[in-house]
Amino acid sequence: MVRVPGVPAIVPGVPAIVPGRVSHSRRGPKRHRFRYRTYQWLVDLDDLPDHRSLASFRVADHLGDASRSLRENVAAFAAARGEVLESGDRVLMLANARSLGYVFNPLTVFWCLGPAEEPRWVILEVHNTYGERHAYLARPDRFSLRKEFYVSPFFAVNGQYDVTLRLDRDRINVVIDLSQHGSRVFSATFAGRPRPVRRTTLLVAALVPYQVWALIRLHGIWLWLRRLPVVRRTPRSGSGGSGSPRADEIAGLGFDAVFRRMWEFYLAYSEAGFRSGYLGVSQFALVRRQRRNRPWS
Repeated sequence: MVRVPGVPAIVPGVPAIVPGRVSHSRRGPKRHRFRYRTYQWLVDLDDLPDHRSLASFRVADHLGDASRSLRENVAAFAAARGEVLESGDRVLMLANARSLGYVFNPLTVFWCLGPAEEPRWVILEVHNTYGERHAYLARPDRFSLRKEFYVSPFFAVNGQYDVTLRLDRDRINVVIDLSQHGSRVFSATFAGRPRPVRRTTLLVAALVPYQVWALIRLHGIWLWLRRLPVVRRTPRSGSGGSGSPRADEIAGLGFDAVFRRMWEFYLAYSEAGFRSGYLGVSQFALVRRQRRNRPWS
């Protein structure tokens, strides 16, 4: 890790695993809260760790061109929005690692740090379960962003995110509040303390992508069972989408509202599974072996 001589460390040493807690709070129309312990990685884009199948970081899992480095993609994204990544700047990334062949990052945070380790700008990269991603660039540490991306099937693409970030030597906090129609409707937080990478935490952190995958679906099913309305998704340009028949066409076939909600929910989560690569299709062929006539011996 490169430091400026005489400048005390004000950010964590990297690579680091960050044990912490994630909490979500939905304020309406159906109140829902949960909190769980998890682990994330804090890494330097110039020195990405590689623990083989247990933890690795691929360019294709994040924004930009998979044929370039992650740092080059971050620099290109920032330059398109009027910011420059200088040669002496560092970029730290808070994210989940790819483990056992799978990764899912609901939110990745990139901090651009100047020579004195002062935050210059940040990028927030959001992924949804349909294999799509969207990124925002802003100035740290408190800022607001317009919601431009379909994330949850229970929230429309409108409103404003209020974001608070903290990157200290001993603490990392990410707080995101969503407001729609003048009211705060949802909050998500991560709070953790960076720790050196050890074998035990490496093994536990390898399970985090699967933990995230399971919790998203379990809480989604719970909200759907509580009859929270599902917001239809419009596929992003070039992303395709399975779509679903219009409500009046389904009703004309004799299916009631309960079936329509169940069918749309099934289509949405099936599409998400195929796009993320977690679901696939296998074909088996059963071939009858022909008996060969053997002469009498």
